Amino acid sequence: MKRTALIPMIIFALVAAAAASPNVGDRDLIVRLQGEVLVLQRQIRDLQESVDRHYETSNATLQRLADAGSETTKTLKPLAAQLNQSGKLQLQGVESLERRLDDVVASKSDLKALSEQLREIKALLPPAQR
Repeated sequence: MKRTALIPMIIFALVAAAAASPNVGDRDLIVRLQGEVLVLQRQIRDLQESVDRHYETSNATLQRLADAGSETTKTLKPLAAQLNQSGKLQLQGVESLERRLDDVVASKSDLKALSEQLREIKALLPPAQR
């Protein structure tokens, strides 16, 4: 029984080998395709090397940009603080000037009232003392 099962397998293997063996035209095609596959493999390798090289360059550039941004932030923080302080000082100066002007206006009102009082007193005086 094992022999009868073995015979069809052998026949199938021989037929498959005969069908699989390429003729001369197919061999040339296979050789040409193998050459093209090698060329494509080289191109893929070159492309991968180029991508790796550009990735490293891009990564280095991005790192430099990040460093520059960090340095800019470090520089701008003290400048912003100085501008803020300067603005506060200017605001204090304006407020002080405003208070002084209010005082001057109040003084002027006081002077006007004094001037009116003097006129009233002068009017009360006899004409010879005026």
